[in-house]
Amino acid sequence: MSFARIGSVLILLSAVVGCLPQGSRPGARLSYTSGQSGNIGVAAAALPLADFVYPEDATLRQDRTYEVVDASGNLDRYREILWADGTGQFSLEIAGVAEDGLPSFSAPDAFWQSSYLTRQRYLVHYRDFRIHNENQVRRNYTWSELPGTTTMAGRNCSRYLAESVYSLGSVEFVMDQQSKLILGWIRRDGAGNLVCQMSTDALNETPNLSGVVWSQAIAPEQEYNGPPDDNLLGFSPNPVIYYPAGFSHGVQRIILSQVTYGSQIPNLHLEVLRDGLVNIMVAQQLEVIGGGGAFPEIIIAREAEIGGIRVMEGDVQSIRTYVIGSLPSQELLAVLGAMN
Repeated sequence: MSFARIGSVLILLSAVVGCLPQGSRPGARLSYTSGQSGNIGVAAAALPLADFVYPEDATLRQDRTYEVVDASGNLDRYREILWADGTGQFSLEIAGVAEDGLPSFSAPDAFWQSSYLTRQRYLVHYRDFRIHNENQVRRNYTWSELPGTTTMAGRNCSRYLAESVYSLGSVEFVMDQQSKLILGWIRRDGAGNLVCQMSTDALNETPNLSGVVWSQAIAPEQEYNGPPDDNLLGFSPNPVIYYPAGFSHGVQRIILSQVTYGSQIPNLHLEVLRDGLVNIMVAQQLEVIGGGGAFPEIIIAREAEIGGIRVMEGDVQSIRTYVIGSLPSQELLAVLGAMN
């Protein structure tokens, strides 16, 4: 799969703020058991977890570093600047790139600047971790507060660990004890290996926001209401059959890309699968070969990865289908393969 195709998909996905699962909000509250692991059931309300405040919901300038292990085992690092105004508006910029384990950062070239410009909504809402649904998180993760205090960006911080009960990995949150702001997180796979992490280098909670160009959805979208809306797509979406452990059916939307791009990019059906903390996107789009012929009813899987996000692409019953997420490739491929 080419970077151009990945880019076109993520451009469309940048429109999907409306697809965030219900319950996603600043100050998400969970219960936890201090200093121990163990699956927290819905009724096992121990001590209330301090309300998390997510950077994109606050007023701030956050200088931060995102690190991800690439397919070769090297650590790719990206310096980012997140601006937010406290009302939901935000802007994510790239300030430096150090790929393939290089020790020093270089200025981002035109490719990376364009990549962040078009993908910033996706990166903030789907790459970065946040609690989307409390009940799902309680069912699918064990929660514990890690002992001791750590320091990040000059702030004293507490750490909270969410471990998948299905051995799909863990997420560690680093929270400023005073403001409850999430300053960092670490994602590990089921074997405990680092997948990616975010850390705050500097924080300004009274920034000058004049001149900031806020992120905007570049294609309108609307709720998908079943067969009556299929005329907007030109096909009936194939149902998702296989759900990775702990994941369930999510919201469905139509990305009206033709409003922005015309017939060059057909409208797209999008479903977000979720386990309360991690998201998987399944996008479907009519694909027609020159001359009007459609793809045969087989899957030809193609895979690519950019910035820790895997994109699995295939052709399912004449429909170009993408499965996008950070889970292992075999899980994403299973979602795609079961749709045939």
